[in-house]
Amino acid sequence: MGADNLPIATFLRPALSSLALNPLEIADRVCTAIRSMLERSAHTEPVVAGVLATPLLIRRETS
Repeated sequence: MGADNLPIATFLRPALSSLALNPLEIADRVCTAIRSMLERSAHTEPVVAGVLATPLLIRRETS
């Protein structure tokens, strides 16, 4: 199982299943979380943010 969906995964035998991540979505979530932390008052509850986006499973021969 790969974690970055590199093109080489299709050439391996058996073809390697992989997770496809969306780095732009992750970066957007990180920026939103940082902005929320900077804008909140020191006396409020901590910011809980889901930074990691749900990856897409690319099924090949190993899954």
